[in-house]
Amino acid sequence: MNFQFIIIFILSLIIFFISLISLKVFIRFVAHTGFIDTPDHRSNHSIITPSSAGIPVFIAIALSSMFLSPEIFHNYTTTAFGIFLIFLLGAYDDLKDIRARYKVIIIALVTVLSCWDGIIIMNAGTYFGYTIPLTWLAIPLTLFSVLGFTNALNLIDGVDGLAGTISIIILGSLWSIGYQNNDLFLMGLPILIIPALLAFLIYNWYPAKIFMGDSGSLTLGFVISLLSIKALEYVNPIVMLFLIAIPVIDTFVIISRRRMYGQSIFHPDKNHAHHVLYNYFKGNVKMTVIVIALLQLVYTILGMTLVKIMPQAVTLPFFLLTVVAWYFVLTRLCDNHPELMRKRSLRKKGAFFQSDQSKKVKI
Repeated sequence: MNFQFIIIFILSLIIFFISLISLKVFIRFVAHTGFIDTPDHRSNHSIITPSSAGIPVFIAIALSSMFLSPEIFHNYTTTAFGIFLIFLLGAYDDLKDIRARYKVIIIALVTVLSCWDGIIIMNAGTYFGYTIPLTWLAIPLTLFSVLGFTNALNLIDGVDGLAGTISIIILGSLWSIGYQNNDLFLMGLPILIIPALLAFLIYNWYPAKIFMGDSGSLTLGFVISLLSIKALEYVNPIVMLFLIAIPVIDTFVIISRRRMYGQSIFHPDKNHAHHVLYNYFKGNVKMTVIVIALLQLVYTILGMTLVKIMPQAVTLPFFLLTVVAWYFVLTRLCDNHPELMRKRSLRKKGAFFQSDQSKKVKI
């Protein structure tokens, strides 16, 4: 057992340094490639910054998996190819900007490929000793889940260090589930990705020297969603809701708020949890990231411990209660938010909200 952890530690160190070197080289030459982020009205940075860190990070992960742990994808070759396609989609989107509908179509098609490898939601969980099969709803629900979480992680990538930190916490819990159940795929991918993300955070922690970009957030969101579906073979879906709580809850709350104020759910704004807390902490990026990361950690601990032993009749209501609390707390914190106050004023006058023109609309 100890020997196994020594091997994992050595493997993680190798991946960490490969990623660190790849990122350093990429940052040095990225200005000549076009993978840069220019500040706009929704940005929290004021200077042109290298972007698309997902390119060196996932190239490092791919090389590491090929030479160090090729057996991880032994039964998941189609899924590995699908992850590669999502990576190419994200990289191209960073360079050219792809319309949201095309990204949805491509991610959906790639998700179907993963279903062939058995990564599919076959049931809605076991409650009171009875398993609820999904039958013909299995593929549609799998598509909805992958698209939803991929977009959710993409949306929280709004302040330095946040998406990477949240992803590390989630991947750590997924690795734990894989380790407890001796699932190589569920253990292997987090072992490959977490060290690479730690290297990324060195350059992405405030003030960031490089951003993740869609090459990173789309690929990472897609991979985590597939691992979460795989983990459903061993845990109840309610447990998984806790393990991926922050991206899911933030997306649900922001969509609910947009509908409340008469906007399209795709309308870009600065009312996400990280925007609200950034405003509340008076522009303190590090405090914003730490608080949100601690909240995700609390959800993770609850999911891995308390929720597993709670009566099934109260687990889902308990999670929904935290969602409602999250909604009202954020709404209260928004009371002095200038943009939200302006929308409330317009709503009272019966005005229609027009979507702002932004450089990029997330899917």
